[in-house]
This record gives sequence, structure tokens and C-alpha cells, in this order.
Amino acid sequence: MNPAALKTFALLWLLASLPPILAQPAGRGRPTTLPEGAIAHRDLAYVPDGHARQKLDLYLPKEGASLPLIINIHGGAFKMGSKEDGVPLEYLAQGYAVASINYRLSQHAVFPAQIEDCKAAVRWLRAHAREYRFDPDRFAAWGASAGGHLAAMLGTTGDTKEFDVGANLDQPSGVQAVVDYFGPTDFLQMDAHRLPNGQLHDPADSPESELIGGAIQENQEKAARANPITYVTAGDPPFLICHGDQDPLVPHHQSELLEAALKQAGVPVTFYTVKGAGHGRFNDPKVPELTREFLAKHLRAGTQPLALPTRVQAAWHDYEIGMFIHFAPNTWFDQEYDDLSKTPSEINPVGLDTDQWVRVAESMGAKYLVFVAKHVGGFCWWQTDSSDYGVKQTPWRDGKGDLMAELAASCRKRGMNLGVYLSPADRHLGVGVGGKAEDPANQPAYERIFRQQLTELLSRYGEMKEVWFDGSLVFDVGDILEQHAPRAVVFQGPQASIRWVGNEDGVAPYPAWNAVAGGKRPWGTYTAADGDPDGDRWLPNECDARIRNTWFWRTDNLGTLKSVEQLMEMYLRSVGHGAVLLLNNTPDPTGLIPAPDAVRSAEFGREIQRRFGTPVIDTAGSGTNVLMMLSAPRSIRATTIMEDITRGERIREYVVEGKVRGAWKPLASGTAVGHKKIDVFAPVEITELRLRIPSAVGKPVIRKFAAFDY
Repeated sequence: MNPAALKTFALLWLLASLPPILAQPAGRGRPTTLPEGAIAHRDLAYVPDGHARQKLDLYLPKEGASLPLIINIHGGAFKMGSKEDGVPLEYLAQGYAVASINYRLSQHAVFPAQIEDCKAAVRWLRAHAREYRFDPDRFAAWGASAGGHLAAMLGTTGDTKEFDVGANLDQPSGVQAVVDYFGPTDFLQMDAHRLPNGQLHDPADSPESELIGGAIQENQEKAARANPITYVTAGDPPFLICHGDQDPLVPHHQSELLEAALKQAGVPVTFYTVKGAGHGRFNDPKVPELTREFLAKHLRAGTQPLALPTRVQAAWHDYEIGMFIHFAPNTWFDQEYDDLSKTPSEINPVGLDTDQWVRVAESMGAKYLVFVAKHVGGFCWWQTDSSDYGVKQTPWRDGKGDLMAELAASCRKRGMNLGVYLSPADRHLGVGVGGKAEDPANQPAYERIFRQQLTELLSRYGEMKEVWFDGSLVFDVGDILEQHAPRAVVFQGPQASIRWVGNEDGVAPYPAWNAVAGGKRPWGTYTAADGDPDGDRWLPNECDARIRNTWFWRTDNLGTLKSVEQLMEMYLRSVGHGAVLLLNNTPDPTGLIPAPDAVRSAEFGREIQRRFGTPVIDTAGSGTNVLMMLSAPRSIRATTIMEDITRGERIREYVVEGKVRGAWKPLASGTAVGHKKIDVFAPVEITELRLRIPSAVGKPVIRKFAAFDY
């Protein structure tokens, strides 16, 4: 293409990228007047004393509170355009607030200035949500062309802090939904898939090259850093993508790439191809229709579909109780953390018996066991060449022992589900929380080591049902998990499918909703405090706890062994709040769980069965009233409710009532049910029992409703 033609195409890129005139689908054009009663707040500075373009306009309907917010991001090839362009004011009448932001253009500052500005605007909006009547947990980013690129960047970088600079850093910069109209997503692949005589993007004067400050093919790392596709993870919010298949400026293939990456990560995505359309010259009524439906589904309270558990998550809920095993060199010197002062030659658990561990787990009713194969000190309990600090260096079994292998065999023999804890931190190798090396130069080498260790643990010892990454994980191991542990839940990290409850006391708050809103914080760092009944992702709570007051055995804390009553209180506030309890036991230096701890574990299991093993009466059903009639008056003192969570967590309010001397009497009430809700009350003699559900999303489906006396 000759230079004159190239300049012509560049001009077309600029003009076609302008949302108000040429680039907007039907139903979204330049605003003229505000709807009656609407309020406009213009030129609000989202960066104190910042650049002239670091401002936004905010439009609010006359009435309403906790409004969902649409954030409009203009196009213009990153070098022109305005917050006055393409503002979707028609959504004010539908109960949305609308913000429209300016950001620094490429002639003002190169990337990442543009996404830093967008994130600063999002944080400012969250910080001022109460003042302006919108809901900080219901934000959607919407843009076309260059604006679509930045909207997609907001969506895929919600779980990284890389571009968060400036003020309001206590506020998250993610969004809960993204509408991306024909935005570029992978600069380096644009020219390879452009239409014949389409816009060139590799030259140094292309919009993308000017954005990053140099020709993209000569600055591939900078280009990759500016690509939304680089940051896709499982925790990203849902996307709507619309793109014409005859786009001469941003190839349709760009949206295909983003859709594929989102699908692979498990992120909900809707991709609509506008047949015969160019760069935004849409006259397809399906586009505004899809957009309205998408925003209503993901932002409007009560309209979005319920989050659902995967089959793996649903099966994990039914475990209810698991046993944790912490065992490391610290066991030998009365410390919670390995200070590396013990040499492996001093580690020799001569009485170790993994069959005993499994018997203890069974006695307390555990359905799975999670073993700490490597704690933060870095000591490895399996045969590996990835480290010189592990069981190979001990006298145990003459250095040939493999604790993982012995435990896996014991679990298989008894039908116990097995999980593994592999600490991303490794003090022996100079690596801190999350797997971040103290010396950045060592990061690539450690990531190779960790990937080797994870592959060994997941491929050698049979099926794993849970994988623990304590402290989360700063790099991706999704390919290993997908290949070797497809039926395991994952604790923390980018592929998390369960979450830490937020304490180590073995209790969940109430209500402990199972769903969360994607994009609220980095995936893998959610806790029970982030539960949201209207959230779009199922992420249940695991309550880890200690049977003594420490995770590792000590010589001086037998007196802290919890009583049966303390353990039952823990059970009622974990399993009884819909979570799963993971209770730690601590083998001593001989390799055995001490007898007092083993006895207490069995007493705990027997007490659960005594109280909740045999119901007075039980049933299943659906709808807002579930009734049970007893054949004769009976005393009860507890009830359990279980939803069919495969249909979602539908109950929002419930009341349990008993008929006492011919009249209905309230016995218990609450909000969340989920997998299981246990209510305990003073003993009462009843002839009938009913579950009444005043508030629900959809038709409640009750897996089991039961009453107990003990």
C-alpha cells in the first residue's frame, strides 16, 4: 500500500472510531437533551490536580437509589474523541446511572496512561457511589473501537494491581460486566488477519504503535502489555462482544480471539457477528437488543440468572467435613513456621502410619483429607529432584520414603478422598507469599520448579479432589490443573473454585452466600465477606480450623485441645451455615496423631451422629411452603434445611414453624440456606412442622427438610 493510501486508511480509522457519528450501532448516537428530570454533573475531576482530560461526566435519573452504572468510554484511535460522544442517555429512563470519561490520548502520554486513567475513574466512581446514588458493585464498562479496547482492559485487569496508580487505591477498579464493540484485543495479530487493503497496524505511525510509543512488531512486549487478551483469567466479568465481519480497520478476528480466550478461562461471553457490517456501521436491531438484555441480566437486581455450582463443586459441598494434616520440620522444634534451623538428617518419623491418619479422619466423619506436602519452609514430603530440602535428604526409610505415596495408598484402601497443599511460598528457595521470588531474577526458575512440583503431585498419586495454594498464586498453572486435576476444587489462586472463609476459627459468618460478583477483587482472594446472593460466580466457603491452637504439633499445647462442645459449635457455624469444615490434626514427631487428639476426633464424629444422624421426620419438596405432619406429638430441638444447589441458591428468607397445641409457632428464621442451614432452639413438642419461604428468586427446591431431637 502506498503512503498516500496508508494515510487515507489512518484517517478512516480515526473517523470510523468516533462513536457519535459513524461508529455507533442503531440506538446509540450523540445525545442532544437529557430526559426530563435527569441530572448531569459535568467535568468531575477523577484525578486531583490532574491532566485536563482526566475528567468525567455523570448522568443520573431523577429518582432511584443503588443504581447500576454504565461507564461509557469513547473511541477515536486513542488520539481523539470526547466524553460527550456516544453517551447512552436512553438508559437513564431504564433505571441506570451513566458516566462518560475522558482519558489522556496517545499524544499526551503513551500506554499505560489510558488504562490507568480508566481505572482511576472507576475507583473515583466507587469512592463517590453513595453520594451519587449508584451501587458500587454493579458497574459495566461500554466502549467502541479504542473505547471497546479500554472497556475490555477494565474487564480483564480487574484482578491485577499493575495499572492502579494515584488516588482511591482502597477501591477496586474492576467492573461487573463489559460491552465491547469491535475493540482491538491482540495488536500483534491484527495485520495477519486484516481484510484485503484493510488498515495496516504494524507501521510506526499506526494508532496502536503510537499508543505504545513504537512500532508494535519491534516492541512486542509493550504491545502484549496493552492487549486485553493478555490478562484473561477465570475471575473476569461477563462480556458482550459485537463486531462486523467486514471491518476494514479492526479485523473481526480480534473479537474471535477474545471470545476464545474468555471461553477457555470459563468466563461467560456472548459474541455477536454483524453480517456484512464494517467498522461500527451497524444497522442491525439485534445489537441494541442484545446490549439491553446483557446489561439487564448482569446489572439489574433480581434479573440476572443465579450462579450455579459445577458438578465438582456440588460434590465437594456434600463432603461437609474434611481433615487437614500439617506435618513439617517445625513439628520437631515447637514452631509454627520452619526457620530452616533443622537439617533433614534430624527428621525421622519412625512410627509414621498413614492408615492411622485415615482412621482418625473417618472417625470424625471426614470425607476428604488434605495433606500439606510442602509448607512455606519448602520441605518436600515426596520423592522429587526439584529441591534439595525434603524427604530424600532424611534418614526416614533410608531416604527413599514417599509420604505422599503412602498416604495415597491408605486413602485408596479406605475410599477416602485425597487433596494436596502445595505452598507457593518456599523459604528454602527464597520465595515469598504467592510464589513471588525475593529476587525477581529468580522468578522464572522458581515458576519452573513449582510447575514441576505440582505436576508430580497431581500425576503420580491418583486423583486429587482438592488443591490448596495458600496465600494465592501470582502465576498461572491452569494448564496443569486442567490436565491432571480436572475433578479437584482449587483453594485460592487464579483457578480458585472455593474460597477461604476469612478466619482460621472454623466458622462462617451468617449469611454466607455461595455466589460472588466477578471483577470485585483479584480472583482467588475472595472471602466470605464477599458473598453476594445476586453474584454471577459460584465460589463456596471452606472453613479451615485447628483441633489444638496451632497448626503443627507442639510439646506445650495439649491443654488447648478443643472440647467436643467447642467442636460442635464450630460445626454448627460452618457446616450449619452452608460451608465445608476442614479440621486440622497434627501428627507428632513419631508420625502418629497423638492419642488424645485421635480420641477427641472420634468423640466429635460420634456427637455429630448423635445429634443429627437420625431425624425425627424429614421430607423434600419445592415451592414456598413445605409441610410435614407427625403421626404423634414429638419433641424437636433442631432442624436442617438443604436446597438443591444445582438449581442455584434461591431462598432469600425463610421461617421454620411448628404447630404447638393447635397453633403455629415460629421456631427459627433466616436468610441464606444453600447446601445446609442448621437451626437449634429450645425443645418444643409439635404435631406439624412447616418451612415457609416469604422471599425467593425463582421456585425454591428443597433437597431435604428434617427435624431432630437429642
